Amino acid sequence: MGVESLASGTTASDAALAAAEIKLGLALLDVVGFLRARGLSRIEPSVQAEHEWGGRVGELAGRTLRYTCGSWDLGVNIPGKPRVFMLYIGGFPRYVGKCDEVAGREYEGFVLA
Repeated sequence: MGVESLASGTTASDAALAAAEIKLGLALLDVVGFLRARGLSRIEPSVQAEHEWGGRVGELAGRTLRYTCGSWDLGVNIPGKPRVFMLYIGGFPRYVGKCDEVAGREYEGFVLA
């Protein structure tokens, strides 16, 4: 394999991002279909569910060095912003599983209108 192939080839992280984008797109289509079938047009996380998910994300991040550095992932590039790690780092399969679980429970933890 030549250097040109390496430079333009797909990496594992590229494949993971593409898979995530596809899953997100399909999940959004499912949500829209769910809402339309029930004559609804809005979905928002409940305050409790948002707090619980944010706590879980923070708990996972707190186990890593990511939470100790001055990263933009924590919002340190924005003066006055609280340090909050917003990326779920528990693994893509677990994230997909949680999304599927919530959808299977008719979007439990979300306020529908």
